Amino acid sequence: MTSKQFRILVVLTLVSGFLGGAACNLLLRGTPAAAQGTNGAVKATRFEVVDDGGRIRAVLGASGSNFCPALTLYDASGKRRTGLSMGADGSPGLSMYDANSVLRARVGCLQTVGKSTGTTTNYPESTIALFKNDGVISWRAP
Repeated sequence: MTSKQFRILVVLTLVSGFLGGAACNLLLRGTPAAAQGTNGAVKATRFEVVDDGGRIRAVLGASGSNFCPALTLYDASGKRRTGLSMGADGSPGLSMYDANSVLRARVGCLQTVGKSTGTTTNYPESTIALFKNDGVISWRAP
C-alpha cells in the first residue's frame, strides 16, 4: 500500500465514522427521561437516599395500615437516629434515637404500652418525653 492510498484510507475511515455517528444520532435519538404522573410528579410509596457505599442514609415513605408519611434519617453505620412522622389523624411527631437505634426522646403524640399491665396510654401532641435504655419514660411534659 502506498502512502497516498494509506492517506485516502484514513480520510475515508474518518469521514465514514463521522457520517455513521451523525446518522445514528439522527435516526436512533431517544426521548429524554421524564417523570411520569400528573404534572411531572414522581410517585412512590418509598424513597431511599443511599451513600456511596450503598448504605441507606434517609427514607421518605408512607407506612402502616393508614400509609402515614414518615422521614427517617440514619447515621453512617446504618443506625436509625431521627424520625419525623405523621399519625393517621394528622398529628406530627419527632423521634430521636441513640447509637443503638433505641428511642431516647419523642416530641408529639405518643402511645406507650405498660410492660407489666399491657395497658395502652395515649399522650397528646404537646408531649415531650425522654426514655431510659429499657424504653420506659424517665421524664415527660405535660
